[in-house]
Amino acid sequence: METLTFDGIVLKEVLYNDNDKILTVLTANKGIVSVTAKGVKSIKSKNSSAVQLFCYSEFEILKYKNQYVLKTATLKDGFYGIRGDVEKYALACYFAEITAFFATSENDETDVLRLLLNALFILAKDENKPLWLTKAAFELKLACVCGFAPQFDYCKTCGAETGTTSSKYVYFSFADNEIVCEECVSKNTDNTADFKKLTLSVSFAIQYVIHSLINRFASFTLDDKNAPAFCEFCEKYLIYTAERSFESLKFYYSIKKQLY
Repeated sequence: METLTFDGIVLKEVLYNDNDKILTVLTANKGIVSVTAKGVKSIKSKNSSAVQLFCYSEFEILKYKNQYVLKTATLKDGFYGIRGDVEKYALACYFAEITAFFATSENDETDVLRLLLNALFILAKDENKPLWLTKAAFELKLACVCGFAPQFDYCKTCGAETGTTSSKYVYFSFADNEIVCEECVSKNTDNTADFKKLTLSVSFAIQYVIHSLINRFASFTLDDKNAPAFCEFCEKYLIYTAERSFESLKFYYSIKKQLY
């Protein structure tokens, strides 16, 4: 038997028996781990407040072969500002689900953990940040951090850097994961249906997220004219990369209030 201590965020909780849970926890050094938390549903449990969904806690774990059993948990941040707003709660559920999908087990997921912590902090404590911006930027940045960044810096055909030509638009191919400038697309109209047309403003916002520091991934603004296209691209790119849909996203759309 081995005792381990690590910090992590609870991404999912499954109830079993009367007072027990199985937790899916995102950690920095071990990635996704499954932790059996016995007795935490009981009112007598000292660990119950630290093992709720979205809680960032320090976990002391007993390891039996390949099983992790909770010994103690100490809450670091409960992100309680999320729980009082159904739209924020739904969005946090979506963040947790896609993080659990893209993150891996027994691997270093420090950057993913940092990204999710920043996103939950914004949802819980930054009232000035639009939810649509946080959602879209998180979707794209998560894909990038996990090694699936789109290529937006230059045209795949002529090699021109984005924004250095007279083009007012760029065209992104999800199949090829690359952009083509407006001039090159106009020379080859056979496959235009395969491309997503984006303004330079949207393209620059995408480039910002791709290259930003993790703690600055949502530190930009975008006007109302370009916001819908940015949101559409980021969501579609994440789903295209994952090759699947997510139930929590459907739930989010069933209750969301904002336009984008």
